[in-house]
Amino acid sequence: MRWITLCVVLISVSAQAETLEQEFDRLRQEAELPAVATLRIADGQHSDHYALGHRAANQPQLVGLDDRWHLGSCTKAMTATLIATLVADGQLDWDATIPQALAGLDIDPAYADVTIAELLRMRAGTPANGPILIFTMAERGGALDASEARRRYVAELLSTPPDKWNDASSGRGQHHYSNAAYVIAGHCAEVITGRSWEDLMRSRLFEPLHMNHADFGPPPATQPDQPTPLQPLGHLPKGSPVPPGPYADNPQLLGPAGTVHTSIAGWAAFIQCHLDGPSRPPGQRDALGLTAEHYRTLHDPGPLDVGSGDDPVGYAMGWLVLRRHWAGPDGGPGLALSHGGSNTLWYAVTWLAPQRRLAALAATNTGRPTAPGTLDLIAYRLLTRPD
Repeated sequence: MRWITLCVVLISVSAQAETLEQEFDRLRQEAELPAVATLRIADGQHSDHYALGHRAANQPQLVGLDDRWHLGSCTKAMTATLIATLVADGQLDWDATIPQALAGLDIDPAYADVTIAELLRMRAGTPANGPILIFTMAERGGALDASEARRRYVAELLSTPPDKWNDASSGRGQHHYSNAAYVIAGHCAEVITGRSWEDLMRSRLFEPLHMNHADFGPPPATQPDQPTPLQPLGHLPKGSPVPPGPYADNPQLLGPAGTVHTSIAGWAAFIQCHLDGPSRPPGQRDALGLTAEHYRTLHDPGPLDVGSGDDPVGYAMGWLVLRRHWAGPDGGPGLALSHGGSNTLWYAVTWLAPQRRLAALAATNTGRPTAPGTLDLIAYRLLTRPD
């Protein structure tokens, strides 16, 4: 009888134990997130690829593993990597100044010797957003395409003193989170190559990495003869889904700062480059044409910021650099890279430990305030679970 009782107890405990997938779905529901997608990378192996929940709140369509997620400002690391490919090809230099990259443009003296590297590290003295509203309505009304709106935006921004804008930074050399800096950097790539940022991203990142689901703006969620969502819809913080359209994303002129959408697996292909890149043999190039030196530069926040414990070390090129107790080569303390992104309708986050070739990715289709904390917890569970 005692043996039977013990077996019943063990079966009961086992039934109550959550799998990681069940835990994530519980966290999703507690945070009132319509859906989440997750993936873990360890030593080149992808696991814990889950898609949980619904494409739209209060609708039956479940998300799938190939569904697309808006990455918001996680796009910044992609733009910086795109710039690195131009550096690798000799078309641009990290130390090139804005006037050198944008010859002939009327540029305020405050930006006269600002470099590409300073833009990507957000130390250029640029405002957070600048004159976006001036061009947003024209773009959304169809009067301007994204590249032309971007050109006019950059011309307006650079021709005026930084302190003209209410969101001005504290000055060059100080880190100030700036979408404007990335729009300028993306436009520099356009001028140097004669191609739009969108075309460059497709040809230099998406195609070499086989990111077949990657594109820009909100995922194309419906078809004329198919009213139910074929992809996840973004959601307002209070829970209402927002169908694709000009108001379902930030203006496309902000593309270099945050308009990419892709599948979690596609995003992982990009993240894998940043895990493998710094340790590649000297001189060896990867699928993007980059060497270990290029990745080390992309991950270098510069010498100006210091921190202790879990404090931030600084902002590299599209990456926040932080100390974390799990990020070192043996699972001890070390430097981690991270970035989150949101257009207020979605949220995505990734954490990387390049010394361990370890990363976690998570995304959700809502801008609800509970999203960042929930996705960080999911990422932490992925990063610290036993192999």
